[in-house]
Amino acid sequence: VILLFLLIRFENYLYKPVDEGYLYAILQECMPSELIEYEKSDEQNEDEDMAQKSFIERVSFLDTEKGLGYCSGMEDFYEEIVGDFVNDNMLEVISESFEKRDWNSYHVRTHALKGIALTIGATEFSAFAKRMELASKEGRYDEVEKNQEEFMKQYAELIEKLRKALGE
Repeated sequence: VILLFLLIRFENYLYKPVDEGYLYAILQECMPSELIEYEKSDEQNEDEDMAQKSFIERVSFLDTEKGLGYCSGMEDFYEEIVGDFVNDNMLEVISESFEKRDWNSYHVRTHALKGIALTIGATEFSAFAKRMELASKEGRYDEVEKNQEEFMKQYAELIEKLRKALGE
């Protein structure tokens, strides 16, 4: 039977029970590509929406006015500084300082993170970094230990949001 179908120019066939994935694959193979429409995921739609916005619009979760102020109003420079913030990701080194209970190193690194976070307009995160910096500097290590996990979680989330905004 299959040979007969091939002789009369059938291009493909399906076995029962029909597998949905295989059916779609065969239909895509047989149909002209201009007739095929692919459904976009919410993430793809979000990425397309993001790409159509200016950089300032994509980082609207930051205090962009403050960030631009630190960058003399130059949007390109501001975007570069945000890129540096992402690339200079200190998650590992801060976590390592915490794990080793190297409070001096922890204090220095959270101090630096506080400053650059403020520079890009991540004011709430900068305030959190300042609390962690002061707690480590003043020997309130129980406070650091209590908040470290949330601090690193917020830092990682900020980095991820900025990566998306930068198109990475």
